Amino acid sequence: MVSKDYLHKELSFLFELSNQITHFDFKQSFANYWKIAGVPETDEGKAISQLFEWIQDGKTNVTIKSRATEVLLKMTDKYPELIQELVITTEEVKGMQTPSYQKKMKDVNRALQQRKNPPSK
Repeated sequence: MVSKDYLHKELSFLFELSNQITHFDFKQSFANYWKIAGVPETDEGKAISQLFEWIQDGKTNVTIKSRATEVLLKMTDKYPELIQELVITTEEVKGMQTPSYQKKMKDVNRALQQRKNPPSK
């Protein structure tokens, strides 16, 4: 098994390489890779765009959408400005999803609301 740290170091190279490969599409695998190892700082902008694209694309399977959402949720710790965008995006796609994904989105939206309005101390 590949270590999380090793995978993280190679993700930038692999993400760039994925744009050059035309006979096999493994780009959606990055939702898994980023969930496991985190998004390399150098790829954060591209990753955020790609993750939102997968969530909004009706052709993306539910597993990838769910993992993309989890990665973005984690990234809101570093980029709180993503919270509102993720809330809006999950609301926009709400009716187009399976019941299990809708349940997942309720959990995500609850977590986002807590991040937006943290309990006062």
